[in-house]
Amino acid sequence: MDNIQISRILYETAFWMEMAGENAFAIRAHSRAGTTIKRCGRPVTTLLREKKLQTLPGIGAGLAKSIEEYVTTGKLQQLEELRSQFPRSLYGLLRIPDLGTKSIRLFYETLGIATLESLKENSLNGELAKLRGFGKKKIEKLLAGISFAEAQEGKFLLPRAERAAEEILTFLKTLPQLQKCAVTGDLRRYSVIVEELHFIVLSSEADTVLDALKEKYELQPVEKNEKAFPVFQTPEGIPFHLSFVDEASHWIPLMLASTGCAEHLAQLKTLCKDNGISWEGHVLTDSAGKTLNFETEEAFYEALSQPAYPPEVREKIQLISSDRPLDLVESSDIRGLVHCHSTWSDGAHSVEEMALASSELGYEYMLITDHSRSSVVANGLSEETIIEQHQEIDRLNVKLNGIRVLKGIEADILRDGSLDYGDDILKTFDWVIASVHNGLDMTEKEATDRLIRAIEHPYTAALGHPSGRQLLLRPAYDFDLEKILDAAVANQVALEINASPRRLDLDWRYIRLAAEKGVQFIISPDAHRIAGLQNVRFGVAMARKGGLSSCQILNSRSEKEFLQWQKKP
Repeated sequence: MDNIQISRILYETAFWMEMAGENAFAIRAHSRAGTTIKRCGRPVTTLLREKKLQTLPGIGAGLAKSIEEYVTTGKLQQLEELRSQFPRSLYGLLRIPDLGTKSIRLFYETLGIATLESLKENSLNGELAKLRGFGKKKIEKLLAGISFAEAQEGKFLLPRAERAAEEILTFLKTLPQLQKCAVTGDLRRYSVIVEELHFIVLSSEADTVLDALKEKYELQPVEKNEKAFPVFQTPEGIPFHLSFVDEASHWIPLMLASTGCAEHLAQLKTLCKDNGISWEGHVLTDSAGKTLNFETEEAFYEALSQPAYPPEVREKIQLISSDRPLDLVESSDIRGLVHCHSTWSDGAHSVEEMALASSELGYEYMLITDHSRSSVVANGLSEETIIEQHQEIDRLNVKLNGIRVLKGIEADILRDGSLDYGDDILKTFDWVIASVHNGLDMTEKEATDRLIRAIEHPYTAALGHPSGRQLLLRPAYDFDLEKILDAAVANQVALEINASPRRLDLDWRYIRLAAEKGVQFIISPDAHRIAGLQNVRFGVAMARKGGLSSCQILNSRSEKEFLQWQKKP
């Protein structure tokens, strides 16, 4: 049980307390405790063991007792009692962007609305319009939010899908009836979000393997499944299915077919036909009818005079010939970590702890970019605090070996497109990442003008999470991408590939367009804790899907080259 799980329980408790009309102070206390736990640099389980939980700000005896109860039993009696008073579906309404607990409570108490479907129906039939404050524009916005939430149902972020897949693979590998197994499908291609898991198995005893799975997982009805293979479900609700082959020569065709995507697979089958190879089911044969047994996928691509396309780039893209080998960025190419947060703002670990962890991972430099002063909820830095932080970084760079800490800031882009500080402050940073964190309700023209003005600022080095999306939570805001890309090139501003699995922004499809225009990029973990430094691999996967090489990634350069690239007055 980690801090994130515990913080979620505290947030949910605060939600149900507000639904029940309990004391506002207690509600805020639970919510703030959730934030404190989420940002805490030490595991709560360790603090409990050392009897130091109450040393955290805002964690009194009562909250400490509740947290201990949840950690030791896996349940919180107070939460269970609160949940029992209401339909559980009410909590799911928080998936609607910008919909808060007060509105959910109003809907429930006045109209009995408890589900997404009911809220949509009452929005369309005019009942919601009878409530004070819910005019036409607000209801239109709500309906758009409902549509977004509906579209996210049954979708999962990459880390959650990975954890579930690893658990299943670990179980499958314990079964003596199979020779090997692998995960394929969307997860293997590093799709931005995952809807189901697909495993392939080499075994002559498929029924025995399936029986073992039936004992461990709930077998779901076969629906929307033209091949009629059994669909299972993980305890977290992620559907998964298996495909079987019983001969080694069928393994590579199955691996290719199940990895996808459909367009890439269709291109491969056309190339097979052109090269005298027949592809029927999971069997590849030559012109004489002899079964072909490729040991690797690389060997298969070589037979088609194609470079070996790694799984993440097997999308709807034009295949190239073997005389133009793929030149894609690798995780090992990244020399510096950029866009990292610390306890100076809303991070869980100190600058030194983040730097030492980055060094252990083999990075040469780390750019600390805590939040700027307008991000009040993220404890953004005041001008006085910036001076203190820079003094700490100077001291650290004297004592640290093998890594250098660079002074950066994630400066809020204000509504008028200006940055959060004046030039006298901005010039003290080594690098400035400019990001939008509020005012996401602008028109396309307003948002575009805002971003262009920020890009034109002489101290802006990179545009952070450009589209503002948060996967499964919030769609991207509207802006003119072409104009933003042109402005970035004209003003020598890099675009961020934000590797947080919650963002993955800029989307890989737009990365391709941006690269064609000559845009440069940074791959950043947007790490708020040491574990978040590992996000880089997701960013690298997105860069590879976008066809980028290391020369297009600024933080694949040395510290000196990285610093020299940016424009400054």
